[in-house]
Amino acid sequence: MKRLFASVLLLSFLTGVASCKKQADPSQADLSGIFYSHGEDGYFSMLDEGYTVPVRDQGPPGACGAYASASAIQRNILYTSGVDFDVDPADVIIDSCGIDKTEGLRLTSENYYETAYSGPVDIEWAMADGYDGYTLIAAPTYYGMPNEEISLEMIQDAVRTYGGVTAIMQISTPKVNGWHNGYYTVYDNGTSINHVVNIIGYDDHFPADCFDGQVSSDGAWLVQNSFGESWGNSGYFWLSYESNIRFVDTFSLSNRYSEVISYASGAEGSLIAGEDTTVGCIYDHSGSIGGVGTYLGWYQNEDGHMSISSEEVSVTVEVRTADLSEVLYSQDAAFDMGGYYVVEFDTPVEVDGEFAVVVTYHNSNFAPLEGASNSAYNTQMEYITSCEPGNSFIYYDDQWLDLADPATSEYMVTRLIEEGIWPEASDAPETIQAMSEPATDPYINVLFV
Repeated sequence: MKRLFASVLLLSFLTGVASCKKQADPSQADLSGIFYSHGEDGYFSMLDEGYTVPVRDQGPPGACGAYASASAIQRNILYTSGVDFDVDPADVIIDSCGIDKTEGLRLTSENYYETAYSGPVDIEWAMADGYDGYTLIAAPTYYGMPNEEISLEMIQDAVRTYGGVTAIMQISTPKVNGWHNGYYTVYDNGTSINHVVNIIGYDDHFPADCFDGQVSSDGAWLVQNSFGESWGNSGYFWLSYESNIRFVDTFSLSNRYSEVISYASGAEGSLIAGEDTTVGCIYDHSGSIGGVGTYLGWYQNEDGHMSISSEEVSVTVEVRTADLSEVLYSQDAAFDMGGYYVVEFDTPVEVDGEFAVVVTYHNSNFAPLEGASNSAYNTQMEYITSCEPGNSFIYYDDQWLDLADPATSEYMVTRLIEEGIWPEASDAPETIQAMSEPATDPYINVLFV
């Protein structure tokens, strides 16, 4: 039942990001330029809006994902709530892949902390669990979205809405990396990407001449780097729209929630089950439920890989009795594109003891799962998961099936093959493995106020 999508969604990040290298540049300058001044039309800058966060120095190559994400998270809190709240990249690394974690993504040695290349998606999981009083409530994501579906306007809108977008680019050996007309500019159109940064502004009319004759059109992103203030324009630079960029995600956090419970430590897998997949988890907890978080918009494209939708996605969240039979509360929600979202309840739901949370993913054949354990997630980390009987279920063929039971896997795969939905041949190794192993817990976070 495991359909891992990490190799599709994260490969471009994990295979290159550890090699990012700081390029020495002792010069500093402001962002005003010499021969060009930004106009109001087609221009936006979080710096001009007054939302600045510290430019940090990541030190050795590797930890750029945590540094870029920490800047994005800190700026989002400042931008949306007005609170100047410090987000330490070292804490982000510990929360996302700390060696002391009993489940989820974790480092295999303390020696890796300084260079830990956990990706922004791994940091999404950590922030969804809560960070010092703040909890992730939205993370529109682009890392599994087809490039042709990501428009310039989409990213610009995300910058204005959330305060920034993380992205991966080539920083070690770009075609352009230096001063032009008073600006520090970078451009590269190669296939390699190896460094995570934070896009915090844009200028549709930024001159092509500022890229040493390498680009044909105007327009650039304003980017905050993590090489310290002695690099670039005091730690910032302009990146041509024509560069090879892999946009990753955004972060939106709230201090409304006091506690998060979940059986899933991450979202490395997906469960195929037919139209409007419905899954549920049974919990034993007391408090006031204020919302439920999960990933939306996953689908399988024509080549069999998992992707994230650029179109509107919708979901129904229910609180039910522990036997899953009676609906106590129901709420529908829709979002503009795929990603991680919290469905915030109009009315908090009081629970005391056992209850169930059920999620239906509309117009989707897939539900997000934590996925299988992987002792060699990458050269620094392992990924540990578990699934206990009686905790997690899927509604299939008009019945609730326990996802921890291997018999559920065999039954569902057999039925999906008969219906022509299962993507592999019946005798394929992936099919045989899926039939013999239980699934893992759905990625459902229950947030209490």
